[in-house]
Amino acid sequence: MVPKWLTILAVAAPVAGVAAGWGTTALMHAKNAAVRQYQDSVHDYWIDQRIRRIERRDDIEDAQKQSEHNDS
Repeated sequence: MVPKWLTILAVAAPVAGVAAGWGTTALMHAKNAAVRQYQDSVHDYWIDQRIRRIERRDDIEDAQKQSEHNDS
């Protein structure tokens, strides 16, 4: 006859393995979502910086044109 603890272990080990696998999968999905969100925010930041640089350059060019026009 098989000891009761061995039967429990034989049933519990695969169940624990599956649960650990699900937990690992859930953690990986959560990590990937966090990484995606971080990458999106960094991308948005750099796009905003680029837009500000272009706007600043346009403002400087407009001011120079206005200054040249006023000097004439």
